Amino acid sequence: VLGFGSEEIVSENCLEASAYQETLPYVENKKLRDFYKDTKGEDWYINTGWSDEWSPEIVNHCNWFGITCEDGFVTRINLRNNNLSGRFSLETLRFPKLMLLVLAENNLSGRFS
Repeated sequence: VLGFGSEEIVSENCLEASAYQETLPYVENKKLRDFYKDTKGEDWYINTGWSDEWSPEIVNHCNWFGITCEDGFVTRINLRNNNLSGRFSLETLRFPKLMLLVLAENNLSGRFS
């Protein structure tokens, strides 16, 4: 079980806060899709929502299995014992409002610091 407190994200291209927040749900959606591919999501025990045809206008990642959001931002990811496997970087799952990340009892490897 890995947990993260809120952390501030600094944008290198100095976007205004409001403009940055408008793009954040799309960025979170894309990062979650990358994580799904990296961890062989098609083989997960439960992947409801994750395998739907991807389109940021249609697919709301807040409705995907294991994802909890508040105000449209990912706050919790709980995919314990869900047959995730493969290598990934924890950087893939760094979200500004993520408070809880549970990936225990899976077959994952990679950089976790």
